[in-house]
Amino acid sequence: MAMEAIPALFARLGGLGTSTPISSRWKLISLAWASFKVVTIALTVAIPIAIPAALYVSQVAPVRWRVWLKPTLELMQGVPTVVLGFLALWVLAPALQRTFGAPFLLNGMVAGVAVGLAIVPVMFSLVEDALSAVPREWVRAALALGATPWEAVRRVVWPAAASGIGAAVLLGMSQALGETMIVMMVSGNATLPGWSLWDPVRTVPVELALELVGTARGSQRYSELFLMGFVLLGLSVALQGLARMIRIRNARQRGEVAS
Repeated sequence: MAMEAIPALFARLGGLGTSTPISSRWKLISLAWASFKVVTIALTVAIPIAIPAALYVSQVAPVRWRVWLKPTLELMQGVPTVVLGFLALWVLAPALQRTFGAPFLLNGMVAGVAVGLAIVPVMFSLVEDALSAVPREWVRAALALGATPWEAVRRVVWPAAASGIGAAVLLGMSQALGETMIVMMVSGNATLPGWSLWDPVRTVPVELALELVGTARGSQRYSELFLMGFVLLGLSVALQGLARMIRIRNARQRGEVAS
């Protein structure tokens, strides 16, 4: 059972720096670095798409467009990640290689871009909710005082919704950190700890998915994988908990009851 591995896990935590072979420690560093690269690329792709789209839908788009734009974008959350991975494999990867002359068809850049596109619907929905929750009376008051619509958005709506937007980014980061199927299909699955974004990578979730089933319980390798899963779970819980705290505080500031 998993609980049986916890004492062995913590018993070896202090010895990972000395008893673990150099190759194992180097692989752990490579996996962590690959996860960081993929998450960074994903956020770099998702944030400039999700936030402007949410601003447009919540503040600019006519009502007749808003009633179908938001449900359509939110419906994309239900697309299976294996389908997104398949599309990234057959469309995105060749397109990026042709455009930028990448040395490898499957690499960290493809994985990061694909994951970024996958988390756009989640971030869009949360950002749009945060922007729409700002009382319209505040915007009307700003317009009545002579502000332009853009000034009202920039100086009234954006500061009021900033904490909700930050929570959306944290939840998007949490989803990108744990994404497995898309990364497994398009990353190349190689532990190359280089700086290039075009090298094949293998992230921590992919390592767990590929290695844990065939690893003998109680072995040194099993403890390493268990440690990686434990740290990944802790990071995910911390990010989601922080996002929830931000949303609760934002709701209280508006006099609402947070769900």
